[in-house]
Amino acid sequence: MASTRAFTAPISTGEQVSAAAFNQLDDGQYYSVSRNGSVSLAVTSTIDMGSGALDFVITGTGTGRFKPKATTTQFTGSGWPEVESRTVTSWVPPVSCDFLEADWVASASAYTQKLASKVIRFYLTLPIDAQLDAVRIGFQKAAAASGLPGIMPQISLDYLTLSTGAYTNIGSVSDTAASEAAYEAYHIVSLTSLTHAVAVGRRYILTVTGDNNTTSSSDGLLVVCPYVDLTVTKLRFP
Repeated sequence: MASTRAFTAPISTGEQVSAAAFNQLDDGQYYSVSRNGSVSLAVTSTIDMGSGALDFVITGTGTGRFKPKATTTQFTGSGWPEVESRTVTSWVPPVSCDFLEADWVASASAYTQKLASKVIRFYLTLPIDAQLDAVRIGFQKAAAASGLPGIMPQISLDYLTLSTGAYTNIGSVSDTAASEAAYEAYHIVSLTSLTHAVAVGRRYILTVTGDNNTTSSSDGLLVVCPYVDLTVTKLRFP
């Protein structure tokens, strides 16, 4: 066919190829470009990949890339990789925290408050480029307590920018247990609707401040290791 280009006849750098000519390629033929030039397809409709299972292969060296100019590039039909987003739950390892032994008692995966209004910090290991949707943590007050404390426990999420040493608060929330019975039962305190993009060069820190009505571990607040909800986007290949 006169309008086809075999691999032995590369397209000149910067040459524009019509969609009609592209669609007329025979099996085993392809357009190529020499050196580090560019080739554009003058597409006003649809590029037909053909019923003969013609492959559309993009290769490059150095800084070569596929750069569509259209606002939206659509790949239809079977065989293309698809962008897939899913929500996952991830527990934070119990060793990823710091506290004073005078203030908290550690067990396998939980910590019990010993004195009023004491702080424990959890360091969250999060995947880069994921979206952080929520942070959740389990609380349970010892039954030896009498009534609700005047100051309920609070969780606060911050990130440290490693290059500057600056702290930025993402959000905070207090325990909203409405009765002594609810406070003494195991319950989840959640910091939600965050939609925070996890970025490289940051350290994420969840700070728990205990209630002000604790005098020993016998009436202390039990804090279970936190977990997070993430939205992870990736390419899924057929």
